[in-house]
This record gives sequence, C-alpha cells and structure tokens, in this order.
Amino acid sequence: MLTFTNHDIKYTTNGNLFSFSRHANKFSNSFTQEISTKPTLYVSDFYQTKEGPIIRFTFVQISSTKMESKGHLPGNYTKQ
Repeated sequence: MLTFTNHDIKYTTNGNLFSFSRHANKFSNSFTQEISTKPTLYVSDFYQTKEGPIIRFTFVQISSTKMESKGHLPGNYTKQ
C-alpha cells in the first residue's frame, strides 16, 4: 500500500512501513522535490545530495481508481 503525504511517500509491505522522506533525511544534505502534484500526475524526487542518485516517483492516473507508476516502485496501483 502506498500513502502520499506532504513531501513524503510511504509504503507498507509485509507489515513494515517505509518512509522515503525519513530514509532520505538520514543524510545531512538530503532533498525532496515535488515536481508535479496535479490530480492526474504526481512526480516527486528524493535524493541525498544534489550530485547523488535520484529516486523518482512518477504516477499517472489511468482511471478513476487506478494509477500507473513508471518510476520507482513500477506497476499499477488501485485506490482503496
């Protein structure tokens, strides 16, 4: 299950909660950038430094209850 909050994406798997913002903030020079928060498109980047690797989430709404992820955690997701 994925949960979108202000400046964070959290997912639950096997009963464990993982926060990308909390994970990125373990490092002193971490950054979170929301690129798009439109109802049909959500793009957010998490990276540890400006020169470091980027974890990009790109979710596109494909129906009223389904979103497709083409970035990190690829696949189709259904709203609950």
